[in-house]
Amino acid sequence: LFLSVCLLCCAAFSACAAEWYVTYHLQRGNIKAVESFLLSLEEMGSAEGIFLKGMLYIDSECGMCNKQVANEYFARAAAKGYAPAISALGDSYLSGDGVNKNPEKALELYEEAATKGYGPAQFHAGIMLMNGDLVKQNLKKALKYFKMAMNNSSLGLLQKDAAAYYEKTFYYMETLKYLSAI
Repeated sequence: LFLSVCLLCCAAFSACAAEWYVTYHLQRGNIKAVESFLLSLEEMGSAEGIFLKGMLYIDSECGMCNKQVANEYFARAAAKGYAPAISALGDSYLSGDGVNKNPEKALELYEEAATKGYGPAQFHAGIMLMNGDLVKQNLKKALKYFKMAMNNSSLGLLQKDAAAYYEKTFYYMETLKYLSAI
């Protein structure tokens, strides 16, 4: 009965209810309840449920750590357009967890999730493009993503970091313009 109520809650309050349920039961070591719940969401075609199941395979504390399997779940949820899953795949390609390390692919995925309004991806894309150590530096695009992130209220304190990086990148670009004019 509780599972049915939670599934109804998930339909109405998707992210909050599903994440709350999973977190609540994981903290109490009730992996079976979490697996059953996520299987129900998966059978309903919930991209979030599929993504959260992938997160179980990333979390080594659950005893299910398998990053390749996690990425398979992330890819399934990403195919449904779920931005956190798209960004999680970007994380995997950036670090090489369960896939061949590919920073260009990571950036591509971060940019896709960023355009869907996912704040962490906006921030990551900005950092990668600003630094230019793993992908070609593009300060104009970095500014674009930092601006998106600093205006994304879901980021909380990370908004301030995005604003600081925006300012730093902006002044760096202005300095480069000035020096090239000399």
